[in-house]
Amino acid sequence: MLDATRAFDRRTPDGATVSAEEVAQRTAASLHQEFCRVVSTDQLLAELG
Repeated sequence: MLDATRAFDRRTPDGATVSAEEVAQRTAASLHQEFCRVVSTDQLLAELG
């Protein structure tokens, strides 16, 4: 549940800052359909009925 997680700004090895939002989106993209199914809280609650 991407909207129920928290990420933090990160620094790359060359010192650039990666925003927390970008970290969260890229992590979700890496995990989705490979290791899990990323859904929103509303989607999960609807599925659980």
